[in-house]
Amino acid sequence: MKKFLTILILVFAVFLGGCDREKPAIFFSSHPIDKNTFNPDQVSNKNFWVGQKIYFLVYYPKGFPTNSIRLQVITKKDDVKFYGIDIVQVRDIPVKQGSMIYRGSFCLYKNSLHYLRVFSPDDWNVPLVQDWFWVRES
Repeated sequence: MKKFLTILILVFAVFLGGCDREKPAIFFSSHPIDKNTFNPDQVSNKNFWVGQKIYFLVYYPKGFPTNSIRLQVITKKDDVKFYGIDIVQVRDIPVKQGSMIYRGSFCLYKNSLHYLRVFSPDDWNVPLVQDWFWVRES
């Protein structure tokens, strides 16, 4: 019985051990994000209005591998069944190599599902991190 309980506790510890802080993430908000206002539970808004300013924070726990990153905003086309996308914005941003956080903002004027993707200049094919959000008409 002790062996069974030990194994059960070990399984729970492994699978329910909390969130992984070593995983990259993008946090979205309708309000500016800074160290005083950042709360991961409150900065999880993924629904925005057309023309509303979208604030975001990119968290990359390993530190950015180079001194620049590329931000790419893409939108899913509604009239295409599979993999129809449009590139809406692309920005090359200088960052401090090794830094773990980048904050920024942008506005979008198309009612659709969008993705924010962050790339390193070392590999334009695989994003460092990506996440989705909706922009809807009011």
